[in-house]
Amino acid sequence: MKSMLKNYSLGALACIVLGVALVIRPHIITDVLNTALGVILIAWAIFGIMGYIFTRVRGGEERSIFTLFSEVILLIAGIVVLSNKSLLETVVMIALGLYLMCSGFTKLGTSLSVKRAGADGWQLPMITAVVTLALGIFVLISPTVIAGGFMRVIGVILALAGAVSFVSGFSASRAYSHLEELEKDIRYKSGRGRDDRDTHAEDKANAIDIDVDD
Repeated sequence: MKSMLKNYSLGALACIVLGVALVIRPHIITDVLNTALGVILIAWAIFGIMGYIFTRVRGGEERSIFTLFSEVILLIAGIVVLSNKSLLETVVMIALGLYLMCSGFTKLGTSLSVKRAGADGWQLPMITAVVTLALGIFVLISPTVIAGGFMRVIGVILALAGAVSFVSGFSASRAYSHLEELEKDIRYKSGRGRDDRDTHAEDKANAIDIDVDD
């Protein structure tokens, strides 16, 4: 139980540290992912180019020149990704912005069709369509700003959740320790010592020793 509570507290501390890190540096996770992706692409391309060269030198199975060309393209892509830490974040946010814009245009067209048909209930879909469209445009204009704000919100949530979990885990640990002490006291008073030995037998032996000495 103590080990479980200890692991629970460590997990809560990890959430707090990660949350604070995201609040201070909101792009840290995307930077790490971007760097990892760049390294993987470069390593994959290098192994592919080396395999192509070794195959040609040893006179093995003939491989197309397009294979080498694709590996070179992959190497260039890895270098570009590695040199631009915000590239992955920007691409993801642009994709999100385009999706929001497409969704907004679709909803706007649907609400206009409902309005032209003379049916009621087109106002709310039109409002949500305009809001979605505006949000998509804003994401496309400032992708890194939106991503940073989103990651800061996640950081605050993680830090608060970790703090609550740590406090509850600390309280549970104190309650468990107090419960153990109560159980030891009950065993001691019922004739079982704190180390589970029979204290009544020990008291009788001590009394006999005193009588013999007298």
